[in-house]
Amino acid sequence: MLRVATVLAGLSIASQVAALMALPIITALFSPEDFNNFAAFSSAALILITLASLRLEMAIPIVSSDRDAGHLAMMGSLICLTLAVVVWIALQFVLPLGGEEDELDQILEFLPLAVLFGGAQAILLSIALRGKRLQATGVVRIIQTLAGIAVQITLGLWSFQKFGLTIGFLANLAVGALLLLVIVRLGRSQEPMSFNFAELKRVARENSQYLRYSSLDALLNTSGLQVPLFLIATYGEGAAGGFLFLAIKLFYTPSTIISGAFAKIFHSAVGSALRENTVAQLTEETLFHLMRYGGAFVIAVVVLGPTAIALLMSDEWAHTSTILVWMSPWIMIQLLVSPIGTIMMATGRQKELFRLSVAGFILRAGGVVLTLLVNKEYGPIALSMTSMVFYVMALRAFSKQAGVELKAMGLLCRRSVPIWSLVVIVSAAMRFLVDAYV
Repeated sequence: MLRVATVLAGLSIASQVAALMALPIITALFSPEDFNNFAAFSSAALILITLASLRLEMAIPIVSSDRDAGHLAMMGSLICLTLAVVVWIALQFVLPLGGEEDELDQILEFLPLAVLFGGAQAILLSIALRGKRLQATGVVRIIQTLAGIAVQITLGLWSFQKFGLTIGFLANLAVGALLLLVIVRLGRSQEPMSFNFAELKRVARENSQYLRYSSLDALLNTSGLQVPLFLIATYGEGAAGGFLFLAIKLFYTPSTIISGAFAKIFHSAVGSALRENTVAQLTEETLFHLMRYGGAFVIAVVVLGPTAIALLMSDEWAHTSTILVWMSPWIMIQLLVSPIGTIMMATGRQKELFRLSVAGFILRAGGVVLTLLVNKEYGPIALSMTSMVFYVMALRAFSKQAGVELKAMGLLCRRSVPIWSLVVIVSAAMRFLVDAYV
């Protein structure tokens, strides 16, 4: 199991690194305005994909019988198809957003396809996981990432910038769904499966908690970032959403790798720590390492980011450096919060976690809306500041539940200062040398 987990983690990291390495090429082919429109589309698509099967796919690997899993897949597929049709009908009434049709309105018309492909991929992935095809799903992830990148670059070279990023996104989902379908069909039993309405009702009733709780929780977690991003890309000044989208990509990919590694370690140890009453020590140790290495990463990005963007991207992307600086407190606190969030689930504090998600969504989306009403240029700053406040609230709640006092966290910060200082000196020296001689 450890070997399989290591392979899966490696494939996941490889797909994220591939997407990150392709950004200099993609930003050379597409303008900030193209990224802005794509940011609006992808944020709306990710929200809708979260609801594509109302999270019924989460129950597919868990239910006891293959027959029930098949019924769940059938219901999830019907819900996904229904949502795609509803989205298509809604778009006929909602568009154009600004009164006159523009490129963004034309791009948003692809949303029903995103719902279909994304929902199908989620359902087929759950079926593949039920069949223990873990390594195959990891390979699918990197292939679909590379396919999406290849489509975007190809369309960019063909001067098809208008829909290039969006079609690449859809290609990513479609290739993933197609490959997972092949994996599922190769591993399925040969007995045909029949369905009846009575059994569908029974399975739906037995797994209704996914409809009532998991879908809403997932929607809040996704919308906390994607709704503000959609609002900034749609109603912000110029290509603000495009710059913010790129900054999030540059910051999120490495930070996800760092926090994911520590999250696995914390998750594997929190159960025994609770039994042995050592969860405070475990949390403090985890936070200390996150502060040291996560803080070093954030500092390096802030110091070296402007130079890297100037070297690898054109001048039109220079504003991304400013957004990276504003995002740094948000990403730093989120790095601390994400790995230790398991403590709330392990101690039965799901209701508090849900209330925190609701508060975070209201704070971030509400803050961005109010800011855009006052000044459309400051949307990314509003998202950065409200996100920082939200994650500070989460850090306080999680650390309190783990028994870590504020005084202890202050001590952890002071212990991290030496490595932060070293990173500042090294990063500043590297920036000086690059700026002077390159």
